[in-house]
Amino acid sequence: MSEKPKKKFSFIRFIFKALLWLILLLIIAVIAIYYYLGAIVKEGINRYVPPITGTTASVGSVDLSLLQGQIEIKDLKIGNPKGYSSNDIFSLGRVRVVFDPQSVLTDKIIIKSVAISGTQVSAEMKNLYSLDNNVSALQDNINKYIGVDQKKADTSSKQETASAQSDGKKVIVKDLTVANTSLSLGVSGHTITLPLPDIHKTGIGEDKKDQSIAETIADI
Repeated sequence: MSEKPKKKFSFIRFIFKALLWLILLLIIAVIAIYYYLGAIVKEGINRYVPPITGTTASVGSVDLSLLQGQIEIKDLKIGNPKGYSSNDIFSLGRVRVVFDPQSVLTDKIIIKSVAISGTQVSAEMKNLYSLDNNVSALQDNINKYIGVDQKKADTSSKQETASAQSDGKKVIVKDLTVANTSLSLGVSGHTITLPLPDIHKTGIGEDKKDQSIAETIADI
């Protein structure tokens, strides 16, 4: 009996999925930071993100200017799951979000710009003969925390995306820039580092009247 072909693993696919998680966290942060002080947000990231990711997590600083609608986060780090060699799976130098403060009080949040720079991503496989990798391990940790069955999530992701947060706030991202990003690829302790191309997208969510946060992320 012939063996079933193994599913092909794509580092790039996992990296883009990881960046989507980052953007989701940033959008949620815009909502949260509007109501809370930067120091509280910083403490919240340092205290509450590790149980979600199952790894270490820290942020250097969170600077707010709510009246002008600006947020700046520096030195955000997410540690690697256990069993992998590098210290961090994500390391971000600077994230700057500019939004319309008045829109936060409405059902549609207007984010004028999201600029992410100095991102380092570490994608690591335990060996050449296994699909086990740190990005999927991190995703598994998050799924376990929020009670998601990964197999069911894979088979019903389109339905979940369509229904997720359908009754919540909508969001428009007018300008998204991801620059100076590097990717470290590791297998069995051997690592190479590659620069990734910059990303620039505009008008995300503008052509849809009732687009949820989840649907905006799907567009990205």
